[in-house]
Amino acid sequence: MSRLRTLSSYLLVLAGLLGLLLGVVWVVIRSQAEGWKEQGLQALNEQLDGELITQRVDLSWWNGFPNVSVDFHDLAIVGLNQDTVVQAERLGLEINLWSILQQAPEVTSGQLEHGSLRIQQNHHGRWNLLDLAKEGPSHSDSMAFSLSAFQVEDVDVQALHPDGWTVESRIEAMHLSGSIDQPWTWDARLVHCRWEDQGQALLLPCDYEGSGTV
Repeated sequence: MSRLRTLSSYLLVLAGLLGLLLGVVWVVIRSQAEGWKEQGLQALNEQLDGELITQRVDLSWWNGFPNVSVDFHDLAIVGLNQDTVVQAERLGLEINLWSILQQAPEVTSGQLEHGSLRIQQNHHGRWNLLDLAKEGPSHSDSMAFSLSAFQVEDVDVQALHPDGWTVESRIEAMHLSGSIDQPWTWDARLVHCRWEDQGQALLLPCDYEGSGTV
């Protein structure tokens, strides 16, 4: 019985210390919140040949625990020709907790949730989604970017080709992982996939699940 009480006491002390540590970390995070939200928006726009427009930016520990997530709500990403490529209820960029404690915030992963993606190919064979990313090494003066993972959930996709055919689907879940200088791997589950050409169905609605490398 005495050993059980001693173990319980140790666990309570450990839990208390852990709670105190998390509390101190959260105080540090909250004290820097406004600056990091502004830096997150600026840093993302520095990666784009276009613009991110958002209604609200929040800082959340819940969405990225143990990392901290800069959450953009009700957003749109617009290309240089002013076409809206991405719309979503939430885009989250996770900042590595250790980098926060070192006062050098670094974005290591992200999530896109509940939205739509409209990709279109021009007559030169270039997709507008690829045009959003700036060419060459990514650099930000406001926040470091070293994305190694990205998740997509519940996003409708429409792909338009200049020859007239379209592909539509909904991404239930997709996970991508990799590094800037290496190929990325992906696995995805798509539902209600359709392929039409000039209004004529070339593929009956179906679901798809698979993986690969890009």
